[in-house]
Parts: sequence; structure tokens; C-alpha cells
Amino acid sequence: MSACFIYFELQSKLTNIENQIELHNEGFVQLQSDLIHIQGSLGFGGLTNHLKNFQINQQITDLFKAQTALLDAKQYLSAIRARLDSNIKYESYLVDLETVLNIYEAQLATLNTITDVEKLLAIEDMQTIDDDVAIDAIAGLELAFVDTLNTQNAANHAAVKRLSNFLSTILGVFLPLLVSVGCVFIFIYLKVNDYYTELTAVMRGSNDAIIVSNEDGKIVRFNKVAQTLFGYTHKEFGELYIEDLVNPNEKDHHKNLRSGYIVNVLKPKFDKSIKGDNVLVKINHGSFLGEKKSGELIPLQINLTGYKINGKIHLLASLKDQTYIRKLEYKTQIEPFTNLANKETIKQSLSTEIERSRRHEHSLSIIFIDIDHFKTINDKHGHQIGDEVIKALSDCIAERVRDSDVLGRFGGDEFIIICPECTGYQAAVIAEQIRKNITKLNIHDLDITISLGITECQNQDTVKTLLGRADRALYEAKENGRNTIKLID
Repeated sequence: MSACFIYFELQSKLTNIENQIELHNEGFVQLQSDLIHIQGSLGFGGLTNHLKNFQINQQITDLFKAQTALLDAKQYLSAIRARLDSNIKYESYLVDLETVLNIYEAQLATLNTITDVEKLLAIEDMQTIDDDVAIDAIAGLELAFVDTLNTQNAANHAAVKRLSNFLSTILGVFLPLLVSVGCVFIFIYLKVNDYYTELTAVMRGSNDAIIVSNEDGKIVRFNKVAQTLFGYTHKEFGELYIEDLVNPNEKDHHKNLRSGYIVNVLKPKFDKSIKGDNVLVKINHGSFLGEKKSGELIPLQINLTGYKINGKIHLLASLKDQTYIRKLEYKTQIEPFTNLANKETIKQSLSTEIERSRRHEHSLSIIFIDIDHFKTINDKHGHQIGDEVIKALSDCIAERVRDSDVLGRFGGDEFIIICPECTGYQAAVIAEQIRKNITKLNIHDLDITISLGITECQNQDTVKTLLGRADRALYEAKENGRNTIKLID
């Protein structure tokens, strides 16, 4: 009777823990999903992308799409608020997100009060919105969500461990009385131990997408985050092999790596184990490109945990989408004095944009900027005044560039703007507006002017040839008397 009572009591507690874990994970998945939708509504496929398209294509439908994306973002933000308590670690990020959305809403409301022709002029003069606040808020919320889930999972982990310790105590105290029902207790012990092993594997893995596969690579278990990340239904995901989620060009290579990991790393460690089962082997396996059901490729970070239950080897892969992190890393590659992209970042970005312009047959232009007589300013007024001029010019130029442009300090008093999907003529219009804006600056009553060289990328251009031609255009602008622009096709 005692054995039966203990068994059913432990079984009930384990069921409660499983239900808690499921509820926590479902809540976390929904919050992550809403956060991803907000990011999409604001990102390159959402609000900012539509506003950029409106400026470039001058199609009023792009403005309507931007308004729709803003409404979607506000709805998802409201959904997140409804699921969270008033914990201050969430509230500050939510307020930052709401502030950015309200600024966009105010700008769109202003545009809706004027004619279509006036809209095209008004949007050029509108103040640039600092999207970094929203990006930082989304990153902060994501970290806060993960921290909360870790705390909840740690509590469940501790509960399972207490149950396991309790069972060990019962076995030690009542062993002489429980010989007749020893098989029942062994069954209970193994069941608790299996739960403990699986939960430990989850705890030691990532808190993002979780996928468990067998030795053949067949997916045997996964969470909803993984299903959402790759875009498959529950039934479809359960029929996949792990290689079905890998970049098509890397499937064979990935299969060889997985097989080698099992044969050369896992099996030798399991063979050396006295018990054979319940051995955990964790390895940080770096990053790779995953493939969604739609065919879209996404950068992923992967952590692997190998374990063995009932004589069968399993691999637990925890995956984290690195798309957002890559964007954050890109934004950190700045020149500290002006907070603009540094020279190396400019060259890397230019190489990427040249390749993208060829692949998608889009235009690409660059603008090279140099301050006129800057050496004279430094020599006559001192380097402190020169630094003020550099900072003021960088801020003024940044106010005119588009969200899709890349603005950087190329060195000294030289700046460069990469203008994707922009012809040389369109870049020249931007350059002329920047030149006029600079002449209006009042810095210690100095007459500050700039010269600008513009060129458009050609089919055979490299980073070196494109920069060389822009530099030549800048030189001709200076030869023509400075305070002017020069376009070289």
C-alpha cells in the first residue's frame, strides 16, 4: 500500500510539473511570436521599407502599406502588454517601443492631412526617426523573456530533483519492507530519472527553438518555437529529418558532420560510462544557414547536447535566429567620434551592395564628400573647432540620408554615402540638397562648404574601381571651384 501511495503521489507531482513547463513554454512562444511580428512590421519588409519605397517609387499605395504595418505593430504591442504583468523590467522597453510607434503614427497622420503631391515633398523634410530605440527595446524584451523562462525552468528543474532525492530517501529507509514491491519502485525510479535526464538536457540547451533527433537524423521531438521559426505545421515538422532544415547546398556536408559527431564523440563517451545511459555531452557547434519551408535562408546559432536513454542516442539541438543579432552587430561597427560607420564597415557594406545590385539588377550609387579648406580651419582656429565642424557636418548629412543608405566617415574630413537602389542622377539630387544644407550651418561664424563627387556602379565595378571613380569626381568638383557637386557616370 505504501509503495502504491508513493507511486501515485510522485506521478501526480510529475504531471503537474509537466503541465507547468508546457504552460510556461506556450506563453514564451506566444510572446516571442508577437515580438517577431513587431520586428517584421517595423523592419525591412514593414513600415520603414514601405516609407522608403514611397520616397523612391512615389506610389501612394506604399504609404497605405506603411499605415497598415504600423497598425499591425501596435496591435502586437497591445497583445504583449496584455500578457505581461507590470514588472518594471518589461515596462521600460514597452514604453520605448510605444514611443517610436507614436512618432511614426504622428508623421503618418500629418501626411494624411495633405494632398498626394504635398506628401512627396513633406516626407523628405520630416525628421528622421531613431529606430535604434525600437531595436534596443526589442532586444531588451527578448532578453527579459528568456530570463523569465530560465527562472521558471530552473524552479521546475529543482522540483524534479527534489522528487528524485525524496524517492532515494524512501528507498534507503524502507528497503527491507519493500522487497516484495521492488519492481514497482525500480519502475518509478527509472521514470523519475528519465524525466530528470530529459529536463537536464533541455536546461543545458538553448531556450529558443528545440529539436530532438535520433541517430538517423529523424526529428522525434520539437517545441513550438522551432515549428514557428521554420514555418511548418506540427504534422509536417514531425515527418522531417534534421537535414531538411539545412541550406540545400550544405545538406550532405551537414549529414557527414552529424554522423561523425555521433560516431567519434558521443559513442566513445557513452561506451566509457559505467551505466551507459544518462550521460550528457554538450558541444557548442557554431552557426549555419537554416532553410524555412518558404525557402528563405536564415542564420542560426546552434548548441548540441547528446544524451542516451534506454540504449538509444539522441541529439538535442537548441537553435537561435541570428538575423536580428547580425543587424545589431552591424550597427556596432561605427566610428566612435561621429557615430557613423567606420572605413572598414563602409568597404564591407559597399562590397555587399555591389553584389546585391548585380544579383537583383538594381542601381547603386555612392557620394564622396570632403570639407573645403578644412586644413585651413584647423590651422587657423585650432583642432577643437575642427572637431566641432566634423561633428556638426556628420549630423547634418545624417539628417538627409535615407534609412536604406549607409553613411560613414571615410577618414579625416571625408565622408561617404552608399545609396542602394539609387541612380547617379538621384544621388546627385541628394548630394545637392546636402550641399545646400551645409552652407546654412553656423559654426563659430565660419563659412563652411563641401565638395561632393558622385558616381553610379557599373557592371564590372569593384569596390576599388567604384571608390576610385568617386574620388576622381570629388577631385574635379574641387578643381571646379569647390562648394559644388560633380557626377561621373
